[in-house]
Amino acid sequence: MGLTWVLNIPNPQIFLQMKIFSLLFVFFALPLIGDSSAAYPPNPYDSVGGKSSPAFSSANAQSIYWVNLLDQEQWDATWLEAGGLLQDVITQNQWASAMKAMRSGLGPVTSRKVTSHYTTEALPHGTRGNFMIIKYETNYNRRAGMTEITTLMTEGKLSQWKVINYQIQKK
Repeated sequence: MGLTWVLNIPNPQIFLQMKIFSLLFVFFALPLIGDSSAAYPPNPYDSVGGKSSPAFSSANAQSIYWVNLLDQEQWDATWLEAGGLLQDVITQNQWASAMKAMRSGLGPVTSRKVTSHYTTEALPHGTRGNFMIIKYETNYNRRAGMTEITTLMTEGKLSQWKVINYQIQKK
C-alpha cells in the first residue's frame, strides 16, 4: 500500500501575492538594510545626505536640553546634568551663582539657532577626548545678537554627550 501525496492549492492568487510581496521587499526594504556604496566605516561627523550627522544630532539634542534648563533658571539642574570635567572644576553652589549672575540681565530667550559645530580630540589646554563644540546665535529679550557656545564631551560606557563648558559672548 503506497502513500499518495495530494497538493491542494485552493487559490493560485497566493503565489501572485507572494511574488508581489517579494518584489516590494527587494525594492523598498533592502535599501534600508544596507548601502553597498557607502564608505565603511562611515564618518559620524560628516553630513549624511545633506543632513546633520547622527553624532551632531545627538550632541545638539543634549546641548539644547541643557541650555533650556538654563533658560528656565534651573541652575542646579544644569550642574547635575553637566559632564564630569565641569563638575570637577566648580562646585554646584559656585556654578549656580555664576550662571544666575551671567544670565540674569539678559531676559528670556527669544530665538536660538545653530551657527556652527565642529569636533575635536583635544581642547586648547591639552585635555584629550571626543568633543563637540556647538555655537548658537541667540537673542534675548534684553540683548540681541549674542553667541552661546557649548562644549560637549562623550562620557561613560554609553558615550553620552555631556556639556563640559558654556560661554556667552557678544557676536
